[in-house]
Amino acid sequence: MTRIITPEEVDEAIQKMRFPKPKISSDEAAKMAVDLFQEQPEPNHCAPSTIKALQVAYDLPGGELPFWIATGFRGGLCLGEVCGAISGAVIALGLIAYKVLEPRTDYEEKIACQAIASYIRDLAFTFNYKFGSVRCSVLTRAFERTPEESEIYFRTRFIKYHVCGQYVDFVVRTLVHWGEISIEPPPRVPPGTPPLKLG
Repeated sequence: MTRIITPEEVDEAIQKMRFPKPKISSDEAAKMAVDLFQEQPEPNHCAPSTIKALQVAYDLPGGELPFWIATGFRGGLCLGEVCGAISGAVIALGLIAYKVLEPRTDYEEKIACQAIASYIRDLAFTFNYKFGSVRCSVLTRAFERTPEESEIYFRTRFIKYHVCGQYVDFVVRTLVHWGEISIEPPPRVPPGTPPLKLG
């Protein structure tokens, strides 16, 4: 019989999934990611640059494997879909959950997935609010052309330097900041507490 995951169990998993104390500051991590992203002579891509900096910040497992997994998420799956910086962060969130929650059973894995989903939604909504979209095509305007024209557009307009760097910076800075402020679990509101009245 399949066990149903209750909202209370998901909430408990989110409370347990406190980010580890980062080994570098959010400023240092963001700078590392952007430097990797804009590296010369041949820059890296958004998703792998994001995951690499987050691996360093949180001492995440996987070696070079997450970096190579993330390469296919650049440019919104190379189709202008979800920004690669967000995709790189999603991979990092999975690694953080694995490190912090240490799921051992299928049931624990399902609860961990729910906790990860909560953080992904928070990141995506925050990103969307700040930049107006999570889609690479909207953020860069590069996918209104043929693939060949898009590549030329990226290179000649220096999109990586003038546009996309801010997205990589924001995503990495946000995830490391969560670690800076979430070292201890926040106090929980006791069940039955009435809602806060304003005014």
